[in-house]
Amino acid sequence: IIDILDVSDYIITSGGSILFNSLAYGVPTIIYEFNGLVDTKRYCEYLVAEEPDEFLVKLDYLMSHGLPDEVYRNFRRDHDLSNSRSNPSSLRIKKLIDKLVEK
Repeated sequence: IIDILDVSDYIITSGGSILFNSLAYGVPTIIYEFNGLVDTKRYCEYLVAEEPDEFLVKLDYLMSHGLPDEVYRNFRRDHDLSNSRSNPSSLRIKKLIDKLVEK
């Protein structure tokens, strides 16, 4: 995902680790049909869309204006994203697979 974020102008997601990584990297993001546990709307009304028409309006805004820097700053302040930026998930998965293959 880190490689994708490096070349992405915008991210559309349903939440989860993609949300955390994209906001950690400062990539404008919109969450459609949000199914996570984070109260994301409090950071910016344009982060979350629940209906198709609402999604199109908010996506248009995102593409024209991006998200304010305070959205990223506040999100980083509220969440421990140290692991998100280094992307250790792939390393943990590789170690698990190696361990399983050994048995």
